[in-house]
Order: sequence, then C-alpha cells, then structure tokens
Amino acid sequence: LTNILNSKHKDSIKTFLIKKGLVKSLVSYLDNQGTLIIEIYLKDFTNWQVIDSYLRYFLDSLPKHNWYNVIDYFKKKDELLFNYSSKEDFLELALMFSSNIFDHPIDKVYYEPAVISEIDSEGIVDLINLLNHQNVKVIFSSKEVPNLSSIEILDKFTEPYYKIEYYKVNAKFNKPVHFDYSIITENEYLNIKPEFIPNLDANLKPNLISKYGSKTWFGNVSKFNESIVISNLLFTNLSFIFDLKNFIDIYVFLFYLQVKINEHLNLPIEIGFYVGFRFDETDSTVRLEISGFNDNYNTFFNQVIDFIVNFKYNNED
Repeated sequence: LTNILNSKHKDSIKTFLIKKGLVKSLVSYLDNQGTLIIEIYLKDFTNWQVIDSYLRYFLDSLPKHNWYNVIDYFKKKDELLFNYSSKEDFLELALMFSSNIFDHPIDKVYYEPAVISEIDSEGIVDLINLLNHQNVKVIFSSKEVPNLSSIEILDKFTEPYYKIEYYKVNAKFNKPVHFDYSIITENEYLNIKPEFIPNLDANLKPNLISKYGSKTWFGNVSKFNESIVISNLLFTNLSFIFDLKNFIDIYVFLFYLQVKINEHLNLPIEIGFYVGFRFDETDSTVRLEISGFNDNYNTFFNQVIDFIVNFKYNNED
C-alpha cells in the first residue's frame, strides 16, 4: 500500500495531486506500531478539503482492484531486485541478519524479508477495509492557526516539555470525489534476464577510446559477480559557474530535470535502473550517471539521452 501511494508513475494518485497543483509532496510509510501514515505537504492550506476528497475516493476504491495481479507484479519486481541488484555492505548485511532472525526461520532470514513469498489477495482486501474514515486520525500542521470555516477550533493544549501549543479541532470533511488513476500491474522492463559475464578481469585498467569525438574511457570487471553496467558522462563548462545566476539556473534545472526523468522513466527505474545528476561546482562539471542491468541497458541508456536532448516544457511545468 505504501509503495502504491508513493508511486511516481504518470497515473498514480501522487502524480495526479502534484500535477493538479494541490500538493508539493505525498509520502506514505508504516511505523513500528503498525500505523499507516500518509504525510501530505499542501501547496495551499485552504485546499485541504479538496485533497482529502480525492484521497477518500482513492481509499474507498482500492478493494475494487485485482489484487492478485497487483501483488504478483510486486513479487516479480522483488525477485528481480533480490537476485540481480548490487551486493550489500557486509556490516549492513550482518545487522539485517541479526535483526530478521527473530521474525523469520534461519533458512529464510535473507530471502523472506525482501521478497513476497505468498500472494494473499483476500488478506490484502481485509487490510484495506480497515482503512475506513472512522478509524483515522488527521493532524493539521500550519505556521498559523487556520482561520477557515472548514476547521472549528475546540480545546487548546500545551505540550509540557517544549511548550508547543496545539488544538483539538472539528474538521468538516467533504464527500469523496472521483478521479482517474491506475495501479501498476505490468512492466515491460520486467521481461529481462540479466546475465553475469565471467572472465572480464584480464585487464582492469580502463582504456581510452577517442573515436567518438570526446574522451571516452571503457573498462569492465567480473570479480563482483554482478550484472550491473555503470556509465558516467561528465560535462565540463566554465559557464556553469560563470556568475551567480548561471550557477543557480543550472542547479535548479538539474534538480527539476531529475524529477522529470524519474517520472518519464518510472517503470525501468522501479525495477532497478537508475539515472542521477550531480553538479560539482568546484570544477564546473555536471555528472550524469546511468546504470542498470546489462540486459536492455542500451535501450534504457538511449531513452535517457533522447529525453534530455528532446526535453520540452509542458503547461504543467
């Protein structure tokens, strides 16, 4: 459920609310006490009822989905990431084992916490039905006490340690409002078969290849037993930091372009491919990292480059 709420694909509830201009972010997670928490950063506090109405519709409509297909998709994605992702740090691995051994059989202490082992579509619907509107606590956080007809201020309290004032309120909720959204059950990138390629360690020193009109280095390695390809493209231009305006413009643009790429290529990124920008102001260099599994890597790489080269602003931007 938290994965679905946090999903950034083009038809998710998160993307819908952001493109509507209603929220800046939406984050969902499960705390240690088993509470499902949805944190929404509103763009304008006065729109809280509209956002709540969409969220109520979303939660009410969840039982209608084919949950076998939804869970099966997450299971396949988990298996791919578990079998082919980069190796974990040994200390983190040891800590994970020592923690998980209390909750899982010793022969499953590594696999079971990472991969869905059983598809229980009826069980997930039972859980979803617990998300009723009578069983929810709503916490409003604002710099100022809201002066809205939709929020009636009742009792005032003071937190004893930090002396922070807070209020019990009576909030007036509207009815759920329909909107179109979808939950991912299929991903064309899942149909890949990464392959470990042995015997690439004869010459670990990268070679300089110059035939592409720029300095291109290439090297490969097998000793880590991984099927990951990593590329770094470095663009150096003193105009990036020529003056303060250029510096701020390039910094903001790269941050924004990262958001747009993550949205456009959400499906491959969700299963382990990666795109990331880094701006090194000390030598005026922009670094673009594109990494992923060696199966379908060329396709993903070209999609990233094509998106950047042909990037255009839409009205929503």
